[in-house]
Amino acid sequence: MMFLKRPFQSDISDSIKHDIAAQFNLSETAFVSKLPQSSAHDGQFLIRWMTPTNEVPLCGHATLAATHVLVNEKTNRFYDVVKSCERVKFTTKFGSKLECSVEKEQSRLVLNFPVNKPVPIDVGSTGQNQWFGKLYSSLLAGTDNVKLLDVQWSASSKKLLLRLDSDKGKTQILTTLKPNFAELGQINSGDMVRGVIVTQKADIQADKVHFWSRYFTPWNGIDEDPVTGSAHTGMLLVFQNADFSI
Repeated sequence: MMFLKRPFQSDISDSIKHDIAAQFNLSETAFVSKLPQSSAHDGQFLIRWMTPTNEVPLCGHATLAATHVLVNEKTNRFYDVVKSCERVKFTTKFGSKLECSVEKEQSRLVLNFPVNKPVPIDVGSTGQNQWFGKLYSSLLAGTDNVKLLDVQWSASSKKLLLRLDSDKGKTQILTTLKPNFAELGQINSGDMVRGVIVTQKADIQADKVHFWSRYFTPWNGIDEDPVTGSAHTGMLLVFQNADFSI
């Protein structure tokens, strides 16, 4: 992440931000600057997230990391501003707002995420969903015995969610997926989909988690994001409304 001196008209241009993110070649690089007309100690910032190829509207882990640096690292230029803040607030270029609570006694940060509600879609219909067959075969290339339970899509996040069967003996399918990223990245959904979540319900007694997931987004220059908070803004709702309660 990078902390910039001036708000909005920052020290570096957007093209340089993109170049920096491309050189880092991480899932996302965060750029943080102080909001204009904010008081000295209100903890309000502008945050932007760049992948190696473009800007994205939300990244949870980079926001948590930015908050950690702001409130803990004395060498960052904003430390004196936020060291006593109980909440750090971020505004994004896309108009959304995020708030991260600082719970120092518990040594943790709590990020309030937006809700990106997914809805079931008919992937067998004609028209805009004709690309799904190509996406499905590219995603599950070489994988046998896969049962697709349902497909859901979030308009606000442009994420597609595929929920796979989780019967005993099939939970290893998710870990063995080897998508054809060259084909996957060429699929044109008309900008309907910018990322694909593949998920399965877990055995909570044995696995100690509610579900497993993987997230693929070659359209954002990331074949697979190893950890993603934004995907969970819709995924939690899918499982909460499924056959068990979170």
